[in-house]
Amino acid sequence: MSKNKLLLMVLPIIILVGCHQENAAEKQQDAQRTASELISKVVLDVPPDHGGEHAKKRQVAFKEMAKYWFVIRVTVDGREAFDEQTFKIYAQNFADKAPQAFNHFQKDYEDLNGSAKDEIWTEAVKFKHEEDQFLAAVTKFNQKAANLKDVSAIKPEFEVVAQSCASCHQAFKKAK
Repeated sequence: MSKNKLLLMVLPIIILVGCHQENAAEKQQDAQRTASELISKVVLDVPPDHGGEHAKKRQVAFKEMAKYWFVIRVTVDGREAFDEQTFKIYAQNFADKAPQAFNHFQKDYEDLNGSAKDEIWTEAVKFKHEEDQFLAAVTKFNQKAANLKDVSAIKPEFEVVAQSCASCHQAFKKAK
């Protein structure tokens, strides 16, 4: 069973259980927070929010982008069926969200920078180069996706985006 299908089965249960107890509004918020953490841990493989104001905004922006990338990844990997229209929509949404996370790389107070290494700020030119490479790869990927008829045709562009993510994370993201 795919993670998407498992998640679709579990989320309604978590939310409904929270809604039918005393203090329904508070329980629903708890259930939604639990569901959000479940998505973060199981689907997106990112830790729950931590850090200062900018770190939290980055995390939200990356999670938004990652939810589209996850569907793209499982489709390209063949774990989910390819639907031309859905893939195009996810590729466009991914491309729209990709630059937004980079708007939140201001430094927070000491020890509140989340997973960001100090090298983001001490090696700003290198970081900007990684950002530019990533955004260029995303643009190329999205352009190819706009006219895609066969998912296997986009694998090279997919790999370039994935490698760009890995390169930046290796240089600028703290290990878990």
